[in-house]
Amino acid sequence: MQALDEADNPYQASAVLAQSAAGDRLPANGLDHKSFLVIETGPQIAPYAISAVCTHLGCAVNWDQSEQAFVCPCHGSRYDALGQVTGGPASRNLALVTAVVKDDQIGLLEREPAENPRS
Repeated sequence: MQALDEADNPYQASAVLAQSAAGDRLPANGLDHKSFLVIETGPQIAPYAISAVCTHLGCAVNWDQSEQAFVCPCHGSRYDALGQVTGGPASRNLALVTAVVKDDQIGLLEREPAENPRS
């Protein structure tokens, strides 16, 4: 599925990279749930995205740029920049999905990325 911005417009990789810096997390629609694109050093779009679905009760987490953390507004679960749990009540990490760039388009696939950035 094509990655869409919050207004449901398709993301263009060149525009995203021109306006982003390493460490940014950009909300993306396109799957059955919101995800976050990850901008890596370069800048470049990481081959994975992080699901916004909190593993506690399924609320949508938000990215807090100043804290470099994902925070669940419902019950306070916290996750680091890679979606790993740092504070409960959630006990499982946020899911990872695959992000691909082809012909300046960004796509999201509902499957584990080929390489796990957490290992």
